[in-house]
Formats: sequence, structure tokens, C-alpha cells
Amino acid sequence: MSRLPCHLESVLQALKPFKKRLEKIAVESTYNWYGLVDGLQDHGYPVVLANPAAMQQ
Repeated sequence: MSRLPCHLESVLQALKPFKKRLEKIAVESTYNWYGLVDGLQDHGYPVVLANPAAMQQ
């Protein structure tokens, strides 16, 4: 997958083929995360916020 703009319709279109197989979607908590997370949750996606500084590789 490539980078996508933080635009709900673009993300929904890219995720559509994988919806049934997705267990969780991690979204980095940047300044504009809330609209994307709300929209994804409204469409039935399981979303968690991620803090990359606290993750191990």
C-alpha cells in the first residue's frame, strides 16, 4: 500500500478490499487524527491510536 492523504473517502476506498480480514487499524495520533478515526469507526473499522515513539520494531 502507498501513502494516502488523511481524507476519509480515500482511506475507505483503499481499505475496502481488506475490510473482512482486518483485525485492527493503527492510526498515528497526529493533529488531524480524530476525523479519520471517527469516520473509520462509523464505517465499522476497529481503530486504535498509535504512538510511534513508544513502539518497538
